[in-house]
Amino acid sequence: MALRGAEGARALATLIILGGACTFRPASISVGDGAGAPADGATSDGAEPGDAAALDAADAGAIAFLDVWPGAASGPSAMTTDAVPHQAGLVYVLDVVTKPAASIEQVVGMGAIWAPIQEQCSGRSQQGLHVWIGVGAGQTDRVQVDAAPGTASVAVAVSRFANVTGVPATGTLSASNTSGGACTGGVDSDAYSMTISLDGTSHLHQAVALRGTDLDAAGDFTERVEVIAGQPGDLAGLTVLDRPAAGATALSAAGTFSSATDWAVALIELQR
Repeated sequence: MALRGAEGARALATLIILGGACTFRPASISVGDGAGAPADGATSDGAEPGDAAALDAADAGAIAFLDVWPGAASGPSAMTTDAVPHQAGLVYVLDVVTKPAASIEQVVGMGAIWAPIQEQCSGRSQQGLHVWIGVGAGQTDRVQVDAAPGTASVAVAVSRFANVTGVPATGTLSASNTSGGACTGGVDSDAYSMTISLDGTSHLHQAVALRGTDLDAAGDFTERVEVIAGQPGDLAGLTVLDRPAAGATALSAAGTFSSATDWAVALIELQR
């Protein structure tokens, strides 16, 4: 099963992995080498079992988040999710956070064409935030993310969206960190605020690299999943959020962290 959340409400599931590799389902956490046995330190706070509002929106032709397939790895530079279901016409948004900031060498799976659309280091390069888009998937399959050798921890989430029909699928992109976009010189802080221009029929996807902190997000975003991977000192943290533009031509994205951290944020307009 995947994670789903009710639109307009906080529907967040948390995955924490302190070592090894794991994938996540709402009913259970599968940790290790595919053995399916939970590992100490892997926890979840649960998720909404369904998303009727999103399905209604999809049926009406609006862009709709359907579900998310997260995973985490500590130690290996490759991360493989559970099998992500194929459905004709969907677009797949892959968010990746590495510790430290590192390149993503390839993404494969589902027979899809995967392309990088956004990359943002944190202000002290403690984390790297990457967003990829997958289109043209032809089969249910795992998605494999290969990070550069030496990457300590990897947190990933694959979100499925319906009715993203724009060419290209993404419109306006925006990203920031604690140093205004540079990879050095940042000073850890406990909040961020950004504004993005977009079409009123679009949908805004937000990815936040936050290490081991918690995020209190503003702006009517629904938090879909939080993934934290790694040993203390090597944590990669990812939170994924989204919301419809609902007629607005500019939206703000802001949030407060539970403590000051070396954060990075990416905003992606998904187009009809």
